[in-house]
Amino acid sequence: MSEALSKSCSTRWRGVRAGLPDTARGFMFSLGCIQALRCHTNTCPTGITTHNPRLQRGLVVEEKFQRVANYAMGVNKEQVPTTAGAGAQFIAAE
Repeated sequence: MSEALSKSCSTRWRGVRAGLPDTARGFMFSLGCIQALRCHTNTCPTGITTHNPRLQRGLVVEEKFQRVANYAMGVNKEQVPTTAGAGAQFIAAE
C-alpha cells in the first residue's frame, strides 16, 4: 500500500472511530435513561446508575434487555456502510 493511500485510510478511520464513544449515550437511552444528570450522585431516578437497591427496582432487566439488543443490532447494521465507506471490507473486534 502506498504511503499516501495509507494516510488517507488512517484519516478516514479516525473519523469513523471518533464517533464510537457516542454509542454509549444510545445504550443509556435504550435502557431508559432520562438524562436527569444525577449519574454521579447515586440518585439516578431510573435506577441505571445507582447502587441504591430501592432505586434499582426501577431498572427491570427482563423488560429492557430486548430494547438494548435491538439498539445494538441497529448500531451494527448502520456501521457496515459507514466502515465500508472508510475502506473496510469487514468489521473485526480489536
